[in-house]
Amino acid sequence: MGREARRKREQRQRAAKLTPTPGNPHGVLEMQGLAAEVVEFFPGPDAVEFTPTVWVREMFDSIAAKGQVEVPCGGCTTCCHHATVEIHEQFDDGASYQTHIEPDGRRILNQQADGSCIYLTNNQCSIYDRRPVVCRTFDCRAYMVLAVVPSPGFKFILEKANEKFKFPKPMSPADEEFIEAARFTFGYAVSVKKMDSEAAASYALEHWQEHVKAVRIMSKMRDHVASLSPEDQQKFLEEFKRHAPRGGR
Repeated sequence: MGREARRKREQRQRAAKLTPTPGNPHGVLEMQGLAAEVVEFFPGPDAVEFTPTVWVREMFDSIAAKGQVEVPCGGCTTCCHHATVEIHEQFDDGASYQTHIEPDGRRILNQQADGSCIYLTNNQCSIYDRRPVVCRTFDCRAYMVLAVVPSPGFKFILEKANEKFKFPKPMSPADEEFIEAARFTFGYAVSVKKMDSEAAASYALEHWQEHVKAVRIMSKMRDHVASLSPEDQQKFLEEFKRHAPRGGR
């Protein structure tokens, strides 16, 4: 990366830290579970490119038509080792699985001693044809798009997704806007609608289009802040704090 490109990236990183979002009403990107454009991905040498806007459309089309998503896992079972699988009674026959009830009332598939799914045998799903709806509709690329880690186990899932998949370069304006709007919507779902991170992720991918206008305004603000000196950026932040609404109200 050249000096000028590095300088511009650092400017945008500083601007991102000062840019308010619903999840970060005072422009601070330290809220647990949230991330922003400062997150960087370094794909593996054999990573497969996917186009975000095409991917999200095809994902929901597949769920509507088949009740599941098509993910080119290529034998990867990282999610089976690290994800917690919740049973949803409206879609799953809970009595047909080995489960337990969490303190928060959720019915969860049992896990082996190493934390992997009880049904993972010889690194393969032993109930693949009747796997729960969470498994049928899970796509690790969603967490690349949102750049979030909703639970500790997802750190490994995101790392593996980043190894297997990559965003196009250069990315189209439409894809950039989709990703920014989806991340903005995730913050809105967590901080305003009080959703947990996993529910917020689903909400963000379904409702991102409702927040495109807000993202465009925010982008203009970010570009303006990026053009300021560090001292003026700090003044902007202080002024914004004095006038910004509190608590997402």
